[in-house]
Amino acid sequence: MRTVTSALHGRSVVLVPSGAAGQQPPASAAPDFRDRADEVTRDVAVRAFELLHEIGAQPVVVAPDRELRDRRGEAVRTVPSAHEVVAGGRSDSVVVTLHCDWNCSSAAGGVASYYWGEQDRSEIYSPIGERAAVLVLKEMVARTGALDLGTHARQWDLLRPHDAPTIWLDLGYLSSPADRAALADPEHRDHLAEAV
Repeated sequence: MRTVTSALHGRSVVLVPSGAAGQQPPASAAPDFRDRADEVTRDVAVRAFELLHEIGAQPVVVAPDRELRDRRGEAVRTVPSAHEVVAGGRSDSVVVTLHCDWNCSSAAGGVASYYWGEQDRSEIYSPIGERAAVLVLKEMVARTGALDLGTHARQWDLLRPHDAPTIWLDLGYLSSPADRAALADPEHRDHLAEAV
């Protein structure tokens, strides 16, 4: 634990809930998908902020239009965009975008992670992003028992606009009754935040 916390001490970690990331909901998603995904991912971001802050990291949550408070009622450091932190010369920044997924089949469920690279793995554009995505997914699966859907290279716009390693975490499927129930559970959200 001491090794992990010393590696994170002073590091800038930008937590981006789905609502702040600009993720477009899937066409088949329920009308309340965007609001529910934002609620879940914002809560996990705040919980991760608390944990990272306690071990000496310098976390921020992207919240362009709202003030956020932690569970003790204290203000959470927010910024209007991840670019503001990364462009500020923080070469040690890592950007973590948090998302929920949706599938037309209610049987789909599990967690996944993504980083900037070629899908056929012929070229990895973000080796640090890949390593972070692998480690966080491993922790999410171990801490929650969720189905491991793997770590994948993608060339999505949300993974590339920052001059810092950026990972995309799918925390579960809101279309799955089991995942939806888990994501509504504060203890499950704690485990997701601990994984981050």
